[in-house]
Amino acid sequence: MMIEMNSDRKDFSFYCPYVESNTYMLKAALNLNNRKIIKPAVYINKGLESIEKAFISEFNRLGLSFDSDLFVKAYNKAWKAYLGRPYSSYDSRTNLNLFATFSRLGVYAIPQEFFDLSEYEIEKEYSNMYWGFGNKILRAAKFINENKQLFGLYLTSFSCGPDSFILHFFSHEMNKTGRPYLELELDEHSAGAGVETRLLAFIDAIKNQKSVQTLSDKEINIISKKSEAPLTSRTMYMPHMCDGVACLAACFDNIGVKTEIMPTYTEKGLAFGKKNTSGKECFPCIVTTGDMFNQIEILQKQGADIKNDIAFFMPEAEGPCRFGQYNKLHRILLDKYGYADIPIISPTCEDSYSCRGLIKPEILTSFKMLVCQAIVYQDILEKARWHIRPYEKIKGITDRVFFKAIENAIHAIRAGGGLKLIKEAKKAAHEFENIDI
Repeated sequence: MMIEMNSDRKDFSFYCPYVESNTYMLKAALNLNNRKIIKPAVYINKGLESIEKAFISEFNRLGLSFDSDLFVKAYNKAWKAYLGRPYSSYDSRTNLNLFATFSRLGVYAIPQEFFDLSEYEIEKEYSNMYWGFGNKILRAAKFINENKQLFGLYLTSFSCGPDSFILHFFSHEMNKTGRPYLELELDEHSAGAGVETRLLAFIDAIKNQKSVQTLSDKEINIISKKSEAPLTSRTMYMPHMCDGVACLAACFDNIGVKTEIMPTYTEKGLAFGKKNTSGKECFPCIVTTGDMFNQIEILQKQGADIKNDIAFFMPEAEGPCRFGQYNKLHRILLDKYGYADIPIISPTCEDSYSCRGLIKPEILTSFKMLVCQAIVYQDILEKARWHIRPYEKIKGITDRVFFKAIENAIHAIRAGGGLKLIKEAKKAAHEFENIDI
């Protein structure tokens, strides 16, 4: 059960959730006996000692003997080969004999493992790239951008979750030097003839490239950093994550940050989101992308100072789920359309949810306690709503009780929560209890 791979990153370097959960999916699908499966949780980035302990624990569970010397020997022998996406890039069945096609067409293809990427770092731009392969691919992109003779060919698998975002970032890197690249997405229905046609078109595109730019170490070409402007000087717009999201917005109101909920699923917003994404991302990413730019359009029509008066809220996560990459894609798109001055506020556990230090240390603890209260309370209200509404005798009464409870909670949270919120919770419980079902 592979959880984490070897990487230069000091914190996380995950595989995708499919690889991580593969053991359990196979066990369930094939109805395998737990006593016949060796399933250690392997964190390669933690080193040999951690991996050996995981295997020893599994062998002990199954009553098997474990040879540490043989294990260490095998580990050191295999280490050098564990790079890239070997399960798709170098398997002749999954890549449709791609390297044989290269040879036949006279294309000199160099695997990324042949490049020395040790001097290339992506922390400034992709500080939250927790996928190990994504880290390697983006460092390889920077290597390509410094060499006039190189053009990128990105081999991906159909519906690869991490690649739905990494491809955006790879394209962003290639656009810095304006050079063409080829994305090949393969699955079991792909045919060699179609791949060869695309390769020939790619070769023609390279031949027709009149000039190739390169980036040197001295050139600065990075997407803008998160703003450090005081939050209280802006209105923060939050995605409509659920009907109770106003409770979270009220927490920011409590510390002096004016917060509003963006309209969602608008016709213009969805059209923009679909236009600027590939459709392979999680649908909420497409929706929130459209919501942000729809909100910008609304405010521009009202004459608002977009650059100085607003901010967007989009949390960050540490993987391996794709949610942690939403704000990165949003940042690239905002910069692309000329809104680099609009900050994205991204709370994360990495900085104790201080929003990159924008929330002052002296109020951070009380703010986090208030957020916890708000999230738990709105979640309880949502559960009560879905539990009762299917059985209500008077149509719509459950929703009325729910939204009234949310409205009362907002006032209590803005006032600091605590006993005030508990009082509102008791009132809401009484109202839900009295609904006739």
